[in-house]
Amino acid sequence: MRLSKSMLWTTAIALSLVCAVVSVRLCFPSRPWPPKPLDTAFYVWQNQWNDGVRSAVERAAKTTHHFMVSLGEVSVSANGFTFNAAQPDWKVLAESQVKTTIVLRVGVGLNKLLTADSFEKSHRYLASLLNDILATAKQNGAALTGIQMDYDSPTSGLAAYRRLMNALRGDIPGVEWSVTALPTWTKDPDFPALVKDLSYYVLQVHSLEPPTSIDKPIVLFDPSKTEGYLRRAASIGVPFYVALPTYGYQVAFDEKGHFIALSAEGPSHAWKPGVQVRTAMSDPAAIAKTVQQLGASTPPPCIGIAWFRLPVESDELNWSWSTLEVVRQGRAPRVAYTAEIRNPSPNLYEIWISNTGESNVAQKIQFDVHWQDTRPQVHDLVNEFQAVKGGPESALRLAGPAPRQGKPLMVGWFRFAPRDSEVKPPLRSGDVAVTP
Repeated sequence: MRLSKSMLWTTAIALSLVCAVVSVRLCFPSRPWPPKPLDTAFYVWQNQWNDGVRSAVERAAKTTHHFMVSLGEVSVSANGFTFNAAQPDWKVLAESQVKTTIVLRVGVGLNKLLTADSFEKSHRYLASLLNDILATAKQNGAALTGIQMDYDSPTSGLAAYRRLMNALRGDIPGVEWSVTALPTWTKDPDFPALVKDLSYYVLQVHSLEPPTSIDKPIVLFDPSKTEGYLRRAASIGVPFYVALPTYGYQVAFDEKGHFIALSAEGPSHAWKPGVQVRTAMSDPAAIAKTVQQLGASTPPPCIGIAWFRLPVESDELNWSWSTLEVVRQGRAPRVAYTAEIRNPSPNLYEIWISNTGESNVAQKIQFDVHWQDTRPQVHDLVNEFQAVKGGPESALRLAGPAPRQGKPLMVGWFRFAPRDSEVKPPLRSGDVAVTP
């Protein structure tokens, strides 16, 4: 039977479509991977170890398999190298008896030095620095398991980065070597060669692109992209951790709403007058869903989840322990706030808000304050709370920042004229709601 030209074209197109579908299914199988247990790792990223960090390490040691501890950062410029050292408490790490990897952050300026002329200088500096730190840790009883390089190489520089890693591995044998990896690297043909001889790598599925203006969205983690990252990592076949974020940023803008700076750790930053600040936190609900999906369908090379970063009580730009523990179970934390009316002295009433939920993520809240019979003579709002439009008559609608767990926050006070009876408070509060 002879086929017409139109029939031949139709057949060719159909075959092409079938081949394309088969190719996609081979690269990205539609069936889930079988589940398997995953290790838990914590990044300990504080440069200065105070009692709060020590306490957090001791607490985490009960449930974690692996600490990844920051050594600080090497900055690279035309003048050479500058090392801003962290101060880990090696004795606390030794007492934890938890597998410990040290992590050296290196600035992107290193790319210019990984050339034929400057390669040996860079290699020798980093090897000497790491050997000195290993010796110090050993003197203080810490048996370190591995070394991790945290260097955001441009994708075009991955071949040079591989050469550096091979040289460092030759200088310092007998430890596990790993790198942090940007998801975009997994598309590059040089990436498998970079990681194939490592013990594992850490796939970072979180990042922040600083917004250009105050009205732009701030995204730290996009769950819609994570499955694609994991499938590309699975196709490479090298063991890896998935790094999931627990942290947040204060993002500062000038009076015109233009981006000027970020603050990422510790207590709230003291900004200059006129600076506008937005707080962006990792979304526990989105990350809990990713944890649940990883538990149900685990890429075969995936060996664990590395949480960035270890919760420390004083770190206001990070989750609390209770939030993290719930998310580790693959469950979104319960969000709840309650208002309380206090009467510290006759005719004076205070409004306090408490965080009674499981989430410590910075949020905005609002609620209505009603008065029963008569308006207050005078009142004042504190702790960034303001009256906003939209409340019912004989009431104020108040909006402001949600308190952290265990730290009730006073919203304001109201003074009324003397009354014959104080049995029934003149104020009552409506339900507290979270606002965008």
